[in-house]
Amino acid sequence: MNKHTRLAAGILVLVLVILIAATISFSANVSKRSGSNQNSASDTAINANGNEIVQGDNHLYGVSDAAGNTILEPEWKQLQFVGTDYLAAKQETEDGDRFGVLDLDGNVAAPFVYQDIQALTASYYLATLADTEQVVLYDRDFCAADAMIWDSSKWEKPLLTLTKGEDSFQYSLEKGILQLVKAEMSRKTDDFSFSVSSEKVNAALLSPEEWRLSLDQMTQFLTMVKRQDFSHLQECTDQEHENAVLNGAVLADSKVTKTDSVLYLQADSDDAGKAVLTWQMALTIRDADNNTQTRTLTVKMQKSGKEIWLITEAKLG
Repeated sequence: MNKHTRLAAGILVLVLVILIAATISFSANVSKRSGSNQNSASDTAINANGNEIVQGDNHLYGVSDAAGNTILEPEWKQLQFVGTDYLAAKQETEDGDRFGVLDLDGNVAAPFVYQDIQALTASYYLATLADTEQVVLYDRDFCAADAMIWDSSKWEKPLLTLTKGEDSFQYSLEKGILQLVKAEMSRKTDDFSFSVSSEKVNAALLSPEEWRLSLDQMTQFLTMVKRQDFSHLQECTDQEHENAVLNGAVLADSKVTKTDSVLYLQADSDDAGKAVLTWQMALTIRDADNNTQTRTLTVKMQKSGKEIWLITEAKLG
């Protein structure tokens, strides 16, 4: 082998060594990046601003910006971008592993009390409490929508159904807009049980909490009518409307023996844009001579200046 041949062979061996080393390094980086993506529980480890979920030497996760500068130290068991500005994070607590939400400054946007956080759309997220399996609906800024803790949820895109007690509320999540489209509620007391639906009215006139409060008010009043005991009427109306309510609800020498199982609801807005609710229920009434008849009780309700639901009118038809 002459001098030139030996030189060419040496160069070829050197090139092969460099290529093998680069391949090993590339494979290791890909493996580490792949592991990072998997353990971060993220569809992608990079958000729209170029921030990246990275794994530290401690096998925990943090966030770096596009230039490689550390934004969040690697101290989280799991990270996942939630939109552009937030991350679902998992950490170990006294009660076990829990999820919460962080902003990119490391501030807690949602507490570490959840077993999981599910993205419904780009604007709404459903978080399940680890201890009770109740759920909280969050918007894109991680404010709790309607400030409610729900007992259960059912997601059939684009409809989200949330329950609270015996009440069920259905939302539409079309095009990132949350709108209440249906409420179905029921109440059961020692005197009666009934259900009511907002299917034929604009459910979005009220929040779920307002629907529940107004129905509780109506249930209290129906109990008074059934028992013909109006000693607590001031809890349902004000002095201005008290006589009108009493005149329409007091039964002379008669009593209610049966109430319908369905309460009918109408909902409109007054000239000021405030909701006016009209409830109707069929009652079976027996007089002193033991004669029975079915009559319809109509009750109107609206808010006072202090934003408290008041019964303003009652009438037996």
